[in-house]
Amino acid sequence: MFETYYDQEEIRAVLTEARKLTNLPIITNISLLEAGITQNGEKVTDALSTLVNLGADVVGLNCHLGPYHMIKSLKQVPLFAQSYLSAYPNASLLQLTQTTHGNEYRFRKKFCIL
Repeated sequence: MFETYYDQEEIRAVLTEARKLTNLPIITNISLLEAGITQNGEKVTDALSTLVNLGADVVGLNCHLGPYHMIKSLKQVPLFAQSYLSAYPNASLLQLTQTTHGNEYRFRKKFCIL
């Protein structure tokens, strides 16, 4: 399992070498800085498609984005015939909130029905 890769070149190099060493299933999860776009400015659909073509058995997203933004990103991604799709969000993004005790960071309350 290779997860929390922000740099697409790095995960592609790791996957390429790992695939040469094993026929075991390989899971690759990337992290996005914003919904639908990688750190390198690539669309999430293109990034995950490339990982599938390089031999990943499971592709998906993890960390940084909460459930709301992760679902928004994954709605753009087609289901690949030769691979599974995964999602492992964090609790959500922090938001600065004005309270009677001053400013506090709290998790956003954004949920959606699947």
